[in-house]
Amino acid sequence: MTTDSRSSGTDHRDLDTPTGRPADNSRCETGAVTTSSWRSWRWWFENRHTGRVTIAQIPNWPIWCIGVGWLARLALTDGSTAHDIVGWMIRGLWLTWGADELIRGVNPWRRLLGATVIAWQVISIVAIVA
Repeated sequence: MTTDSRSSGTDHRDLDTPTGRPADNSRCETGAVTTSSWRSWRWWFENRHTGRVTIAQIPNWPIWCIGVGWLARLALTDGSTAHDIVGWMIRGLWLTWGADELIRGVNPWRRLLGATVIAWQVISIVAIVA
C-alpha cells in the first residue's frame, strides 16, 4: 500500500506554492515559516535595488583601511603617539563606514548595522575622553 504524505495528517497546504513560500498565515505542523514572518525577514534583508537578500557585502574602502590600520597598530608600540593616531584614524573610519551604511545602506539591516557601529564608536570615544 502506498501512502501519500498528504494523507498522513500533516497540513502541507502552505508548502504548495511554486516559490516554496507559505501560501497563508498559518503555521503548519512541519514548522514552515509563515507568510508574515517571511515578509518581515525579507523586509530586513532584501536589497532594495536588486531584490536579492543582502546580509554581508564585499568590504568597501573604509573596512579595508580599518584592517590595514589594525595591522599597523599591532606593529606599533602601545602608548606611542603613532599608535594613538592610528587608533583615532580607525575610529574615524568606523564612523565613516557607519554613516555610509546608515545613509546608503541597501536594506534596513545594513542601516541598523551602521547605526550600531556609530553608537559603539561614540560610546568608545566618550569613554576615552571622559
